[in-house]
Amino acid sequence: MTFLQIKWKTAISLISLVHFIDYSPVVSLLRGLFLIVPAALLLSTWLGVPGIWLSFPAAELLTLLVGGWLYLRQSQKQQSKA
Repeated sequence: MTFLQIKWKTAISLISLVHFIDYSPVVSLLRGLFLIVPAALLLSTWLGVPGIWLSFPAAELLTLLVGGWLYLRQSQKQQSKA
């Protein structure tokens, strides 16, 4: 792979990321605040102290699912415009 090919692939990747940059603060807030706190409250009432520790992976999994859904939705919008 030549330097020019790497440069073009990098440019295309960066351009495609610009379309998804609108959702990065949403995903970050989901992970850091809006999912971890309710998960900790719910799981701690059901499981006690282990529920607090399990709230971290639960919030990460929910963030992954929401982020994947946002990505797929944005990809479908991009494909329908083309």
